[in-house]
Amino acid sequence: MPVTNYGAGADTSRFQLRYYNETAWGETPGVDGVAGPAPTFTEMRATGESLTMNESTVQSEEIRSDRSITDLVRTGFEASGDTNYEVSFGSYDDFFQGALFSTWSNAVDFGPASVSIVDATTNSQIIDDGASGAFSGFTAGQWIRVSGLTAASEDGYYRIISVDGADTITVAPQLTAVTNDAAVSVKSSGILRNGTTAHSFSIEKEFADVTQFFLYQGMMVSAMEMNFAAEEILGGAFTFMGKTSVNGGATYGDGTPTAAASTQVMNSVNHLSNLRESGTVLSDNDTFLRSMSISLDNGLRGQKAIGDAGNVGVGLGRCNVTGTIEMYFIDGALYGKFIAETEISFDWRIVDTAGNAYIFTMPRVKLTSPTIAAGAADEDVIASFEFQALRDPVTGATLQIDRIPA
Repeated sequence: MPVTNYGAGADTSRFQLRYYNETAWGETPGVDGVAGPAPTFTEMRATGESLTMNESTVQSEEIRSDRSITDLVRTGFEASGDTNYEVSFGSYDDFFQGALFSTWSNAVDFGPASVSIVDATTNSQIIDDGASGAFSGFTAGQWIRVSGLTAASEDGYYRIISVDGADTITVAPQLTAVTNDAAVSVKSSGILRNGTTAHSFSIEKEFADVTQFFLYQGMMVSAMEMNFAAEEILGGAFTFMGKTSVNGGATYGDGTPTAAASTQVMNSVNHLSNLRESGTVLSDNDTFLRSMSISLDNGLRGQKAIGDAGNVGVGLGRCNVTGTIEMYFIDGALYGKFIAETEISFDWRIVDTAGNAYIFTMPRVKLTSPTIAAGAADEDVIASFEFQALRDPVTGATLQIDRIPA
């Protein structure tokens, strides 16, 4: 017979996060008088969290002869906090949208079909022989996966340089000139570029062993962190700012949440590859990274109003993308670019064992704050740089994320 009351309180091993894509900021159907049936939440993979209701208070200024403080007055509150994650394909696509204030677009799955491949001076054109207009769904700067080429060694990932009508795309790197490859597929399930389209979420936190549920409403992604380090799982955190929170003894959803994606957790050993600086793979020049981190800060601010203790809205700041890289010091190439204020680009891809891929691109970057020093005896010399990503005038993007499923 099972025992009860075996612990002093809730265990983290019995916790679960779920989320719902709100259609109106701060409103969850069926909660606080909002019309509609309870929503279907989606389970959220997480390694930890710090979601809470932050309160602001002011001590009473009354002065008494006995030196006592007469009151502590609540002046406001807001829901906020972090959720920590390990990168896995398809698990956080909604939150990537929230972080970039954008929506996945330009998904194309073309083929197998007959194409022609024509060399240009530095790029290649892929021409749809069937003239189906399929390539009109692509955009310059987007990444695609090409497969089924006669030269199988050239199957792989390509960046679109231009879309030349509905049936021709120019790509890099260069392809071998082949006429009428008969069964070529071109795939992308969309791109994200930082924009101005807001997304908000209702996030539910459950402690199953004590049957307690916390709902955080109007949660918007204030910041996103992503960290890549040698011998580590790829991970990071989303920081949220929202409206308010409620607590109860039952789920705020319909009780039948959608299961989270079960894709593989990615690491920096087997899944991170082709880190390129200005189009050149760093490892091809014997430059090896020890770590890389990226921080996106949306500069959100809670908006307060008389008569309402919580946020009545969330103000938007600029999309500020910064980061750091650490590499084994081999030459002064990047330092020279820092001195000359040369703008560079970074892009890299992470691909799980099944073949699901994300490609991250910062098309315009400036290096800052280099450190190259002999710190102590018997250590590697590490070159570290901070960087600032900037708006690319060609694509309009500061940060771009491409997703390409297996």
